[in-house]
Amino acid sequence: MPGKNIFERILETHGISPAPGPGEPIEILIDQTLTQDATGTMACLQFEALEVSRVATKRSVSYVDHNTLQTGFQNSDDHRFVPPSDHPDAVNVVRGPNIKPLHRGHAMPETLKGEVLIRLGDDITTDDIMPAGAHIMSLRSNIPAISEYVFSHSDPDFAKRVRDRGGGFIVAGRNYGQGSSREHAALAPMALGIKGVIARSFARIHGANLINFGILPMTFMTGEDLEQIELGDRIIIEDVIRLLKNSRTLRVQNRTQSSTFEVCIDLDRREKDVVMAGGLLEFVRLRRS
Repeated sequence: MPGKNIFERILETHGISPAPGPGEPIEILIDQTLTQDATGTMACLQFEALEVSRVATKRSVSYVDHNTLQTGFQNSDDHRFVPPSDHPDAVNVVRGPNIKPLHRGHAMPETLKGEVLIRLGDDITTDDIMPAGAHIMSLRSNIPAISEYVFSHSDPDFAKRVRDRGGGFIVAGRNYGQGSSREHAALAPMALGIKGVIARSFARIHGANLINFGILPMTFMTGEDLEQIELGDRIIIEDVIRLLKNSRTLRVQNRTQSSTFEVCIDLDRREKDVVMAGGLLEFVRLRRS
């Protein structure tokens, strides 16, 4: 296949559906998988949430690191590759006490309402949102436990405040979610009850992760609108579903400040369907039903 890039080659040899047009989803056949530490566990938990009991590929290899093999941070070099078993039906998968079922998303209601639970500046990283470290990252497959550490370095009371208020909103400046593609920086806030993030702009991958976990990313039209919002303000967004389907803007009411402003929704049709379903897992579940 001379003259073709790697994407074109994969699409030609593994494409399931006809060649897609710009902006259309791609379906490909996966014949080999390499999973590593908690991301491999998360993949299994996602299949479990979809009630998929068996997944078969020609070759599946798991890379296991010390976070999976032990609970401490000692012996950090005890890495290994685990090849497929010659007798897969005889494999007994042990589910440790720190592996919990995934938190399920919920279909978006007609009205989003809640308090501004944290107000942040520019260039907030995924490490600011979901801090790393041996202790915290050992909880990556235990979403209820790791959710307690969201914004824990900058606001130790954040998780408790979200639960006490029954969910709410995050407000931030430019480039929210930069840095690592850490999906737990979206998954854990969703599990706590965060309904939306309003920012001046989003880092691309984190914005996609928010959508995939059912959190609505909204962009301020002006910096002045951001400056008018304070921590604890009560905001309401009505008629969300209709406007998402037919518009690229939403009207936000700040009941505390007695003001209103518009936010931009920079999502394509499929992304809107995903976030309205409550996230990608719920979107896939609806398609399978």
